[in-house]
Amino acid sequence: MITVRFYQDFSSFRTAIGMPQAPAWMIGTAYTKSEIRMMSFNSPELGSNYTFEYLLTCAVHEFVHCVTLHMNHAIPRWLFEGIALYEAGMFVDPQNLPYIRAGDFPTLAELNSNWQTNTRIYEVGYVLIEFIVETWEKEAVRSLILNGENIPDTLGITVDSFEQQWYNFIQNKYL
Repeated sequence: MITVRFYQDFSSFRTAIGMPQAPAWMIGTAYTKSEIRMMSFNSPELGSNYTFEYLLTCAVHEFVHCVTLHMNHAIPRWLFEGIALYEAGMFVDPQNLPYIRAGDFPTLAELNSNWQTNTRIYEVGYVLIEFIVETWEKEAVRSLILNGENIPDTLGITVDSFEQQWYNFIQNKYL
């Protein structure tokens, strides 16, 4: 069972998640593996960019986090966010990302860094999981979650090789 709690304003939401200084873009969180906390769909504080459809997508994103946490609590940020973005359909076209067009592909280590200041995972996470699904099929994503992201044991390649294949995937499919 997953409990979902909605908050009418940012102040009460941030208090409820214990993060009074949460970034403005944060409107929901999988607070535990069995509880989602997010801004209310009818909050007057949400701007016009927060459409009903977008908020539903965010709710799906947080639900996927809960499911993933039930599978394995100890997975890296790139996989945790990537699978939630992928399953929620939160695709960002790599052609619209100047750093990707310039060949500045993030490493998995970079995608795992500070979640408040490094938001690139939210831009490339969908495509990262798409690469895994198209290369190894969806079961590989499940195996990575269960194995705590152990790429060599799960996919049979090194992390460096995985990253290079992902960069090639982006170049060939999107650029």
